[in-house]
Amino acid sequence: MSRFTTFAFALGLVAFSLHGQEETTPLPASLQTNGTRTLDALSLVQNTTRPSIVQIIDENGETAQLGVVVTSDGYVITKASEVPGLDLVFAWSDGTQSPASVVLMDRGLDLLLAKAERDDAIPITWASSTKCDRGEWMLSFTKPSGSNMALRLGNISASRRGIIGHGAALGIRMDNSRNSGVRIVEVASESPAEAAGIKTEDVLIALDDQPVTDTSSLSRVMMTLQPGEQVKLRIRRGPSEHDCRVRLASKSKVVANWDGEDYANGGVSLRTDNFPDVLQHQLPLNPHDMGGPLLNLDGQAIGINIARVDRVSTFALPMETFWNKVQQWIVADRKATDGGVPEIRPAEAPEAQK
Repeated sequence: MSRFTTFAFALGLVAFSLHGQEETTPLPASLQTNGTRTLDALSLVQNTTRPSIVQIIDENGETAQLGVVVTSDGYVITKASEVPGLDLVFAWSDGTQSPASVVLMDRGLDLLLAKAERDDAIPITWASSTKCDRGEWMLSFTKPSGSNMALRLGNISASRRGIIGHGAALGIRMDNSRNSGVRIVEVASESPAEAAGIKTEDVLIALDDQPVTDTSSLSRVMMTLQPGEQVKLRIRRGPSEHDCRVRLASKSKVVANWDGEDYANGGVSLRTDNFPDVLQHQLPLNPHDMGGPLLNLDGQAIGINIARVDRVSTFALPMETFWNKVQQWIVADRKATDGGVPEIRPAEAPEAQK
């Protein structure tokens, strides 16, 4: 099946709809980029690739993010920094659910490999992304709340490039406390600190059981952490102390939100930077659609959606950055005899394979 033949019908509809009409006449909604008539032309791609996509279910029974099936015996890759936990639940396209365990996390790539006990899974088909250029049509899956998973259409919107990391953030402004620790003077809206229930005038006295004596000591610890990692905070509030867990966000996300950037229309991912190479596109996706594949018009995966960055931009990791590594991880896991979850941190991660 040709990728261009698949889409020819939709393009023909658009051309027909414009013929003989005034320039000011709006295109009917059904014929717009993600209108029903346009997406009908892509139904074959949707039907053949849907079995290779799993939904990762959270404790409330909702879709936390998507994953891509990579082997027939149940190995799946997904985004690492926002998985609900280490004991995962996969929802398959046939309507069944099964438990899955985390095999390995790569913090440098923000990828996670997980395994479910299944012997009839349908793996995705991969294709090179090296010839993809700006303006080229691409496809991805989205799972709207209360609706079935559906395919969406868009295109590459920028040249591929690496994205510099600016570190992790809690989303607080602070000063030194009189009695040691860090006093919280402001909490950013929609930040990790706000989500954890931290309030102004709280005093942060420890992070992952390491004492926080002043702002400098907190900064030194934060420099070792990545967006998406969970940390334990020890908070003093009045005469009492309590612990809370926080999943860190990218500093660039927190700063932009603090400065008034509008992150409406579904929000953005916790981690939005520090990627070795990305394909930027403008498909209409949500943060919980990350971990799913970026597809060409033949239904072949050329990458993994890794971060919704703003209202119109999503980053995908090109398959060349991770696919050889994922295959090595799978081989190693099949040979492994001991337990535990290996984790590759950025400093230890090998260079991305081109």
